[in-house]
Formats: sequence, structure tokens, C-alpha cells
Amino acid sequence: MKYSRSLLLVILTSIAVSAGAVSAHASEPVAVGSVGIRIAQILAPDVNNPLAAAYIVSRLQPGTVHTQRLEIYNTSSQELKVDVYPGSATFESRKFLVGNGRDGNKFTSSIKLLPNTLTLKPSEAKSFNMTITTPVDAASIQQFGVIWAEVKGEANAAGITSVSRVGIRIYVPIGNAPDISIADPSVVSNTNEIILKKSFISTYTIQLIVILIFLSVILSFLFFFLLRRSNSDRKYRRENERQLESQWKRERDRRREIWKREGHVSTEKTQRPSYYEFDEDDEENR
Repeated sequence: MKYSRSLLLVILTSIAVSAGAVSAHASEPVAVGSVGIRIAQILAPDVNNPLAAAYIVSRLQPGTVHTQRLEIYNTSSQELKVDVYPGSATFESRKFLVGNGRDGNKFTSSIKLLPNTLTLKPSEAKSFNMTITTPVDAASIQQFGVIWAEVKGEANAAGITSVSRVGIRIYVPIGNAPDISIADPSVVSNTNEIILKKSFISTYTIQLIVILIFLSVILSFLFFFLLRRSNSDRKYRRENERQLESQWKRERDRRREIWKREGHVSTEKTQRPSYYEFDEDDEENR
């Protein structure tokens, strides 16, 4: 029983140490890079517009098709699947306000992205095309939107999945609508990034921990087996010694009885046999 308890203690200790390593690793998220979206192509009419490097600002005419190339890049250390899609936005009191989630409107329904899902390896960049088809009867108004790049994390223990996204704003006047005045051009940036943090255990870490737990259990069982084998051998030797002792006593008593019946006085000094030296019969009995 005490050996079983020792084995259980060893196994539980190994699992507890491994679980502690998992907890420590998971509780300290570290930055592993970023994923971002940027303008990959500035069209000729907008070359001299300082905002064209960060925003989609082309004036669109009714009945025309506007195509522009954008780019997704991955500077993280892991492969990422990125979804791109258009989202609605408004411009009120000189503030740019985005819609909820993937909410769209009539303007965003005219935007097509191809492809709309990109898988990027570490340090890889891929481009996609944004096409805006302006209806022939489009009103001369200002339109707003966002081209989003979205990355989903893995679900945590509670089943909650984190979603991160970053986007490029769309400020486009349609037809004869007045130009859009952006309140603070100083906020213009050439990159839009999501900083990625690894808050979950990597596959390699999980595999390593599983292997360590498996080896701990195997070694514990091996230790327990050898301990039981050693105890069994000692028990066998003690039992064999008792049998030899009993045989020696019976033989001694038998000889004394014979000598007594024959009227002899035993002058032989009997000596106990060595318990670790066996004759052929003893070896066979063993």
C-alpha cells in the first residue's frame, strides 16, 4: 500500500509540475509580430494626394468601376488566416464612426474583394483587389466605409474566440459631391497593424508536455515494478531460508533419534548449512 501511495504521489507531482508550466506559459502572453493592411497601388489621379497612401480617397463617377490593389502582410512568427471584407461607416461632427461587426449598407454592397480570404506564412505579404462598382444612377454624395482585415484567435477554455481587425478607411465623393475634409491629416499612417500576442500554448509546447507526462508515468510504473520485484526476491530468499532451516532441524532430530535408539552418544557437532549454498535438491526445489 505504501508503495502504491508513493507511485501515486510521483504521478501527481509530475502532472502538477507540467500543469504549472502550462499555466505559466499561458498567463504571460508575448508579442509575436503583427498583421496589417496597406495601400499597394496609388492610382494616377491621386498620386499628388498625401492622403492616398493611407486612405481610399478617389473620386468616383456614376457608372464607373474603380479597382485598386491592397496588401496584407504578416510579420508574426506563425501562419495566419486573414479575412478581408467591407464594412459600413459614417462621418459625423468631423468624426469617422465605423459600423458594428460586418454591418453593411448600399455603398458597401457595391464593393467586391478578391480574394476575400488570405493565408499568410510568417514574413509573407499578399495582395488582393478591391473593386467598387458605382451605379449609373448613383447620387452625388459623400460615401464612407472601411476595408477590414480580420484575424481570429483560438477558442479559450470558456469557448470564447478573440477577434482582432484593422482596416483602411474609405472617403470617396461620388459625382459632383464636395471633397471630404479630413480633420487631422497628421494622423495619416502608411501602415495599419494588429499587434499579435501569443496567449495560448503552441502545438509544440503541448506535444512536449504530453511527452514529459507520458515519460513520467512510464518511469514511475517501471520504478514500482522493480521495487515490487526486489521485494518479491527478498521474500523468496527468506522463505527458502526458513525451509532450509526446517529441513536441517528435521535431519538433526532424525539422527539424534537414531543414535538414541542404537545406544550411541552423539559426539558430532552439527552445523547449520549456509543459506546461500544449495545442493542439487535445494536448487531443484527453488
